[in-house]
Amino acid sequence: DTVKAKSIDGIERTLHVAVIGNPCDNPDELHAPFHQSYGFKRETSIADSAPEVRCLSDGSLEGAMMSDGGYVIIGMVFDAMDIAEEDNKTIESPARDGTPGRISISNEGVSFQDEKEYSTMCNQRAENGYNSGMGEIFRKVSAISPINESIPVAF
Repeated sequence: DTVKAKSIDGIERTLHVAVIGNPCDNPDELHAPFHQSYGFKRETSIADSAPEVRCLSDGSLEGAMMSDGGYVIIGMVFDAMDIAEEDNKTIESPARDGTPGRISISNEGVSFQDEKEYSTMCNQRAENGYNSGMGEIFRKVSAISPINESIPVAF
């Protein structure tokens, strides 16, 4: 999605952002019990395991920034190079084995980490049921209010 932001010099820019649906659309789901897939494998809830995920009385997620499309912003997406709107197309990066943390350099000299470097690691986590870290909680929070793919998202 996108969000409009004004820089310190007063120029408004449209930024690309990664989003999830607002879990406060269904706040009771924060208290729904589930069994952890790793560690102690105890019964818990999002409210117990991630108490910082809190809904306010107006239905908003406490502390969340919202996108132009009304979704919870979880991160920004930066382009490795500027692409003119008329030239907006898929750019293929060189095929190579993924190495998380490897730095790539664009033709313009911009250093960046390509998401493809993490594909092997992400696939392994998926194959193992996201059996470590906060991934399970994040996926459960994200699943409370899925983004309807038939609703256009700004790009």
